[in-house]
Formats: sequence, structure tokens, C-alpha cells
Amino acid sequence: FTEVLENNSPLTTYSIDLERRCVVVVSAPVIDSAGDKETFVYQNERKNTTKAWLVPFDEFVRVLEAKMAAESNTPALLRKVLFLHSTGRCGSTLLSKMLATVGGTVSLAEPDIYTVLVAHHKCTPDKMPAVLVQHIARAATWMYAREVGPAASIAIKTRSFVVHIADLLQAAVPEARAAFLYRGAVDTIDSLCMAFFSTQLNRILHALSLDTLVIFKADNYKSFFPFFAPLIGDSRFPDATVRGMGVVGMVAMGWLSAMDSALKFQRQGLFAAVLRYEDLTKQRFAIVR
Repeated sequence: FTEVLENNSPLTTYSIDLERRCVVVVSAPVIDSAGDKETFVYQNERKNTTKAWLVPFDEFVRVLEAKMAAESNTPALLRKVLFLHSTGRCGSTLLSKMLATVGGTVSLAEPDIYTVLVAHHKCTPDKMPAVLVQHIARAATWMYAREVGPAASIAIKTRSFVVHIADLLQAAVPEARAAFLYRGAVDTIDSLCMAFFSTQLNRILHALSLDTLVIFKADNYKSFFPFFAPLIGDSRFPDATVRGMGVVGMVAMGWLSAMDSALKFQRQGLFAAVLRYEDLTKQRFAIVR
């Protein structure tokens, strides 16, 4: 891994193997999301990876921090990074593609590394503490920026729940900027339900109020809550009410959780811009400029 990195071969940080305490580094070309059929980075990395390395956390951090310190253009590269956070189902993919059409900008949609960082940090903070999140996030961001090159700005669109660690990403990459895109609650919930829970089976389960049993009892869903909807279980939102709404309740809490984190970070001055989907659809080019 170190030898390949020194040879400036194309490398990106794909994922985390928490049990082995390793970072999964892959050799895959960075592809702009504009007009490419592989819209999302994780799709490109899964399809086009030619080689992968399991790099222990300590080695990954040590080697990458030394490499970044040795490269004189590291601050300049990271100053060109924009993290695009959102509530999901709010035009973030559209905005990502629009940004990619701007000259000198490369847009990367949903690299998996930021997704697994928030998941592991929120579910098992003892194994993925904030300081480790920051070290890995900085190195991963630098690797993407290095592949894009110094001539271009880079917009990194994250999945909705990555907003819960927007503060850690900003602390990790203080040279970067961040923006937040959101949409009204009802439209977002409708869109999420139509996109992921609109099959005939899901409709029947919801009509019979059986989706509550599936979502709130199944281990695979419960393990999802700490990072998708951390407000589930919050005393401000009665558990019986949320559960009684089934999938709609879960999705609603996901939207509320994202907005809650975003509001907190906005009050701290973390976001350079906060945008609404409704404004984006009416003033596309003005907002992109």
C-alpha cells in the first residue's frame, strides 16, 4: 500500500473493516458524477476496482499524515473541497450533477467511506471514536482531492445521515467548506416512502399496521436507528406515537434528526450556505453560481 501510494497510483478510501480495524483502500479511477452512468462513487468503486488493500488503522493514519505533510499543496487541495450535506430526497443528486457542469468542478456523489464512518461512530463509538473518525476522514478526503488534482474544485455529496458528523468532518478538514440542502417534511417523507417502501407488500404491511413490527423489532432496522434517526427514543417524541406510524414514523424521525443536527451546526456557523429544494427547482442556475 505504501509503495503504491508513493508511486502516485490512483487510490481511494472505500470502506472500513471494523472487526479487523482496517481501512479498505482500493485502486479505482475517480469518475465525475456529471453525465456518467455510474452516478454514485460507491457504484464506480465497486465496479471498477482492480485491487484492494486492508490497511490497519494505525498504519493508514501514520502513512497518510506523513504523506500529506510532505506534500506542499495539501492545504490548497483541501481548500477546494465542498461537503454537500442534505436531508435526502431533496434534490441533492440533482445539485451534485449541476455542480459538476460548472467549469473546473468535479462532483463526487456518496462515497461510502463517510457513510461507514458515521454508522460506526454512532453505533459503536468505543471502537470508532471521534478522533479516529477525523483522522480517517481527513486522509480519505485528501485522497479524493489528490486524484481530482489541483486544477479543479471538488464537491462531495454525502448521504443524508452523514450530516450527524458534519462537525467532525469540518474539524478534520478545516480548509473545506460545507453546505446543507433540505426539503419540506411532507414532501421528503412522501419521496422516501415512494422510493424505498412502495412495493405491494410494504403497502399491505402498512395498511395492516404490521410494518411497525418489522421495522421496530427487526435487528437490521434497529441497528440503523442510531445513525439514520438518532432522535428515535428522544423524550420529546413519544415512542408509542412514532412506532404507531410504522415506516412513516421512522422516515419522519430520520428527517427530523437530520434537520436537528443541521440546525445545531448552522447556529455554530458551520455551513457556508443553506439551500431549500423549493428554491433550487425555481432558481437552479442562480443557486449554483
